[in-house]
Amino acid sequence: SFGPSTGRRGLIVSARNSLVGTFVFYQVLAWLGRDAVLLVKHKERDDVVAKFSPYFATVALEGQVPLHRHGAEAMTVDVYKATAFRQVYPTDQPR
Repeated sequence: SFGPSTGRRGLIVSARNSLVGTFVFYQVLAWLGRDAVLLVKHKERDDVVAKFSPYFATVALEGQVPLHRHGAEAMTVDVYKATAFRQVYPTDQPR
């Protein structure tokens, strides 16, 4: 129980982020062995296959999709098929 208060009151829930992080960690584990579609902004010298190969059995470019803004091409997105997810991608985000 709290004593009387004359000012504004609030509640801080400090464990919420760790609960979300725990959920995401276990959800990622549930995806192990599954396939994925990777959408990556096209960069001429970016080796997406090498970057994601440690995390999937295979990574292959399937095509490219130009994205338009106001009638002009703004960027191109490369579409990759990745099979057999096998390892969690490193991140600075809490898990």
